[in-house]
Amino acid sequence: MKFHHVLAAAAVFAAAPAAAADFSGLRVEAYGSRDAASVKGDFEDGDGLFDHKSDDFAVGGEAGYDLKLGSTLVGAYAGIDFPKNEHCQLVEGDDELCFEGKRNYTLGARLGFQASNRVLLYGKAGLSNGSFKAAYRDLQDQTQNFTGTDDVGGYHVGGGAEFAVAGPLYIKAEYLHTSYNETEEGGDVSRNQVKLGAGLRF
Repeated sequence: MKFHHVLAAAAVFAAAPAAAADFSGLRVEAYGSRDAASVKGDFEDGDGLFDHKSDDFAVGGEAGYDLKLGSTLVGAYAGIDFPKNEHCQLVEGDDELCFEGKRNYTLGARLGFQASNRVLLYGKAGLSNGSFKAAYRDLQDQTQNFTGTDDVGGYHVGGGAEFAVAGPLYIKAEYLHTSYNETEEGGDVSRNQVKLGAGLRF
């Protein structure tokens, strides 16, 4: 092929619009998140009100399936993450209460809109189940000490954007709010996460 034919072919290729990414089908992803958690409660031993906020980190993953209906997608997903946060606070004199997130399951549905050839915007909502550990340490009366782990249900809502990078690879940014039911120890827990992740479609 002559050189000017090569240049012409390259020019045509460069001028062609980028092929629309296919956001449908099975997907798996991993992510890290900034995890702002809040724990409030009046726990078993008397008058000490526990009210603590932390800004920590979580890692996790999600798998899902999306069905394309024109420029709209509907899908279902399941996920798990592991928050790296522990809240400790003096509640009565030198008594200390620590509250720690252990793991979190999610199950839900999402609705998306393909905003451009390579960008998907979506909202999501579903159920959550978190595992939390509480430990109370009374320095004056150790019979009041307790440690317990509780699995607590709740719900989550959020939204985000996916960007198709190349082939099956995509990256994402997402905000998610989770609110849990009251734990057995009397704690109200909520989380606000900003997630950054990457995934593959099959």
